[in-house]
Amino acid sequence: MRKSIFLYCICIFSFLHVSAKNPAIYYSTKLHFDYFSIAQGISQSNITCLLQDSRGFLWIGTQAGLNRYDGKSFEIFKHDPEDEESISDNMIYDISEDLEGNIWIATENGLNMFNRLHNNFTSYYPYQNNQSFTINDNVIYAVHADFENNIWIITPSYINKINNENGKVKKYQYEKDLFLKEIENFKYTIFQDSYGVLWFGTKEGLVYYEPEIDALILFKNNPFEKNSISNNEVRCIYEDSYKNLWIGTSHGFNKFNRDSQTFTRFFYPHKYDMQNAITGIVEGKSPHELWITSNNHGLYRFSVETLKFEAHTHSLTENSIATNNINCIIKDRSNIVWIGTRNGLNKLDIKAKKFNILSIPYGNNKEFNEHTTNIYLFDSLLFVGTRQDGLFIYNTHTQKTQNFSYTKGNFPGNHIVSIQLSSSGKLYVCGDSFCALYDKHTETFSMLHTIIPDIHEKLSGNRQIKALLEDSKGNIWIGTNSGIFMFDTEKKKLLNFDKYSNTRYLPSNIILSFFEDSKGTIWIGTDKGLARYTHNEQKIETYSYTKKNERHKSQNKVYCILEDTNSKMWIGTNSGLYAFREIDSLYEFYTEKNGLPNNQIFGLVANNQDLWISTNKGLAQFTQRTKTFKSFDPSDGIQGYEFVPNSMFKTNYGLVFFGGIHGVNVFYPDSIYDNPIVPNLETLHMSYFTDADRKTIYLSDAREVVLPWKHNFLTIQFASIEFTQPHKNKYKYILEDLDNEWHDLGSQNSINYSSLPSGNYTLKIIGSNNDGVWGHERILTIRVQTPIWKTTWAYIFYVVVFLILLFVFIESRTQKLRAANKTLTEKQKSAYEIAKQKEELSIKNKNITDSIMYAKRIQWAIMPSRAKFKQLLPNSFILYMPKDIVSGDFYWITEIEDKIFIAAVDCTGHGVPGAFMSIIGYDLLRNITKERKIHKPSEILDYLNKALIELLTKNQMEDDTMVKDGMDIAICVMHKSKGIIEYAGALNPLYIVRNNKIISIKGDRFSVGLSNEHEDVPFKNHIIKVQPDDTFYIFSDGYADQFGGPMQKKMKYIRFRHLLLSIHHQPFIKQSKALKDYFVNWKGDTEQIDDILVIGFNVNNYMKSLHEKERDANL
Repeated sequence: MRKSIFLYCICIFSFLHVSAKNPAIYYSTKLHFDYFSIAQGISQSNITCLLQDSRGFLWIGTQAGLNRYDGKSFEIFKHDPEDEESISDNMIYDISEDLEGNIWIATENGLNMFNRLHNNFTSYYPYQNNQSFTINDNVIYAVHADFENNIWIITPSYINKINNENGKVKKYQYEKDLFLKEIENFKYTIFQDSYGVLWFGTKEGLVYYEPEIDALILFKNNPFEKNSISNNEVRCIYEDSYKNLWIGTSHGFNKFNRDSQTFTRFFYPHKYDMQNAITGIVEGKSPHELWITSNNHGLYRFSVETLKFEAHTHSLTENSIATNNINCIIKDRSNIVWIGTRNGLNKLDIKAKKFNILSIPYGNNKEFNEHTTNIYLFDSLLFVGTRQDGLFIYNTHTQKTQNFSYTKGNFPGNHIVSIQLSSSGKLYVCGDSFCALYDKHTETFSMLHTIIPDIHEKLSGNRQIKALLEDSKGNIWIGTNSGIFMFDTEKKKLLNFDKYSNTRYLPSNIILSFFEDSKGTIWIGTDKGLARYTHNEQKIETYSYTKKNERHKSQNKVYCILEDTNSKMWIGTNSGLYAFREIDSLYEFYTEKNGLPNNQIFGLVANNQDLWISTNKGLAQFTQRTKTFKSFDPSDGIQGYEFVPNSMFKTNYGLVFFGGIHGVNVFYPDSIYDNPIVPNLETLHMSYFTDADRKTIYLSDAREVVLPWKHNFLTIQFASIEFTQPHKNKYKYILEDLDNEWHDLGSQNSINYSSLPSGNYTLKIIGSNNDGVWGHERILTIRVQTPIWKTTWAYIFYVVVFLILLFVFIESRTQKLRAANKTLTEKQKSAYEIAKQKEELSIKNKNITDSIMYAKRIQWAIMPSRAKFKQLLPNSFILYMPKDIVSGDFYWITEIEDKIFIAAVDCTGHGVPGAFMSIIGYDLLRNITKERKIHKPSEILDYLNKALIELLTKNQMEDDTMVKDGMDIAICVMHKSKGIIEYAGALNPLYIVRNNKIISIKGDRFSVGLSNEHEDVPFKNHIIKVQPDDTFYIFSDGYADQFGGPMQKKMKYIRFRHLLLSIHHQPFIKQSKALKDYFVNWKGDTEQIDDILVIGFNVNNYMKSLHEKERDANL
């Protein structure tokens, strides 16, 4: 801690020493007050008292409860009539902490002590015997714990001294009206100075306790003695670092001289304003400065050396003090002043900010908050260009400011875009429509056309100046929204470069920035990428600053360009920060993901190995050694979040300027220091859920907590208590025995676990302040109880039970083995019989299989050969895939006269029964067509139906079960001489593919045979006029009914039709293969469920012969 404060002092001294090089640049003294009220979580806005305890918590008393602030949130303690452990009253008068860390609270109804371990209160009331001590009154105006751990309180009648060890109470009374006089909003106070003397602020004077005589001594105002106290109503007492005692009264404040026992009086200029009571005093940055609060006139900063006052009162401006009615003030260990008012709590950080805001006095304004576009320090003259108010020139010697603007009529424009030093010693000052040169000797401006005659004409119209540069050769570069003008001073020639020049290629005509590197190369930033100009080649070329294979393109808006001491080029764009170095092909790219506060880079300044970056959301420092970013926001002193492109400047002695939309930041980069205050990490509470409800354990001083095994949703809350910028405080943790590495929580101040297994864990948490200075580890042991069934005794019980069960099992097993041995002999006897029967079954099975194979050969012998099929229908295929060895599906073809008969038949069942049916069907078809001369398909089916029914019922007995055997059939008859096909079907349809469409001719909705419930209904006959390239398909239902595919569903006819349509144009041999391959792929590992038969054919050969005969006949 001492080392950190020493480093802090060294940084401040360095800053002041360096600042002495430029003492005439002034910085804004405007104070920034943070505000807390009911909306931010405080119980009430009327703040009565404040205390920072030894752990760092801020305690806030109000008229409606007690509050504790940890930097993240406020915890409110209020009186609950149903809870005797709640605070005794909501009206809080005073707060103090004793040597043991107990918090004592004075209320309107009793004295309270806060128990950190249980997060509750012990209350003390008058004349109650069940308390460790008894007080004489309910109303407690003030409380204080002294260096000997005695508790002093002020009641309406007495000053009480309570011995905290034995509970003895001693009462002191000086005058009868010492405490009874009524004064509105009067606040009593008790203070112990560094010498151990106790002081009491009362309505009748200043009282101190003299321990030698165990009595109270009173100092009162004497109207005839100027060295007496200024007023008897003493409201506050304070001792500074020089051990000076300061006393605030209802009229002025006093410095007490211990040696002479006299007072020196001090009054604010409103000397005779008797309504302005001093309610609080604290030391500022040093003992030479005091912050003083009043009940009517706000806050004063008082210089002890010059005796001057600086008033800070409430105003309608943002971040002013909440009200002029102030009740109390304290300064915490981080040099933050907390101010309790009647309209909320204010926070004022009086530490030196990291960044100063430039102050330029002009007119009635003391603050400079202009939208700043350019800055340049020219000897003793500070030039500041703005967006709307022209140019400001501040003379640091005379401390006077001049303003030049079009509005005032003394300048050609209001918007300044560039300020640059020329080689002649003059200063370029360019607006969006003009460019002038300032001569510091004559203090006059001259226009640029005195040097470049044609420039005024070239810049006329809609052209706007965006950037300006004078390079090392004296050439003047002017970037506009329509390209570049370059004045060659040697040749006295004005050149124009734009996007459309053949040898001067620019990625865009909108120029945003110029930069000349150490080699004399001119770099040009545009709104669509980067370009460069080399004097040797005298041409501009587009330059890519990213690797070729990188996704992000180098076509961004280039706002700023910089070369560092390592010859690395830095490019600030609207999508991040780029860096490259050509000599070693180095490319780097940084965005918000790498730590940038924003991807819009507006300004770059190099300092040693660091890079300072202005963005659209704050300022950043980039350390190249570690490749890390550190961001700064308005709480660090920057003018606002938004900076302005290319609005930056660095002097040769290291002073850096950055311009934004609300003014200019000025700082020395080497003097930016980290907050040295090491935070104190406090674990607040742990909460978890059980089956019953939610449980909370207040941790405070706890080093170990025990959790039931049945817990879930465990949350541990903690706080890194350092109030400079608490939203930037960071946290890390590791749960040893569960985690292998530290977890970075960022600014999240809680840890969540869904549940923890039984066992012992060590939780380590560390917290940092706003600048990443880490505090000490907070270690908490967490012991999760083991359920009863996982304890050691439980495991012993399990072993005993296991041994008993093992014994029972072995004994039972032995008995079973004996019984098994007994039956084994019997089984061996029967084994021979089983083997014998198995052999007999194998022989029978072989005989049956041989018979079925023979039946297959018979079936194949009966059916027409493939050669005959091809002879009659050359353009055809047959896909025939029986489910078993023999099939219930069969195909039939024959030729009678000029007719060709083709049939696809699906008999009931498959295997052997289906094969028998197929033989019967084949014989019947042959008999019907050849012997009975029935050639019409519908009549063939009618006769087949009757013949099959007669055949199957011929020998049926009365008690036989009716057999529902039959056939599904599609039969076609091709008339070669007529060019037609007749078709009839029993369930099975005919598909015709004509002109890339499928025509489905459905058969009758009943079968042939006993399964036909419509025995007397004749079959329908269909006549189809054959057209060229018609393709016909007849088939059984086996193909479409097959299960398979990814969802193991039926193929169905719609998928089958789509398949036929997709292959019909192929040769028939390929169609057969395609159908088979698709079927195998669709079926996969699924079993084939039925016989498969698909016949495809066309009659183009017969149709061709028919057409030839007709043609010959016509001839």
